[in-house]
Amino acid sequence: MKAEFVNPFLVSAGHVLQTETGMEVVQGEVRVEDSPLVSDEVTVLIGVVGRVQGLVLYGMSEETGRNLVSAMTGEEVTVFDDMCESAVAELGNVITGLASGELEAAGYPCKIAPPSVVL
Repeated sequence: MKAEFVNPFLVSAGHVLQTETGMEVVQGEVRVEDSPLVSDEVTVLIGVVGRVQGLVLYGMSEETGRNLVSAMTGEEVTVFDDMCESAVAELGNVITGLASGELEAAGYPCKIAPPSVVL
């Protein structure tokens, strides 16, 4: 996979997470998977169609999901419930929407599908 397709998602994720949570964001391991199987407890899936096509997956533990939503809302989230699931899905949606804008600016117009969450 070309870096020009991946980098908009990395940059957007860092920007959105820092903006929404107020926390410092440090990039960890980046994986490009060829398999549709995921091993994370929570995975947000968003389809991308256009000049660039594929499926974007954001995987995390339930604990990470709860911590992100806690930071976003300013309230402690102790259970990964429907509200937490919705917030994590929207976070993925915002990241992917911002990245799709960057792709379009680079000459790769695309549209994104609504997010789905797999637990």
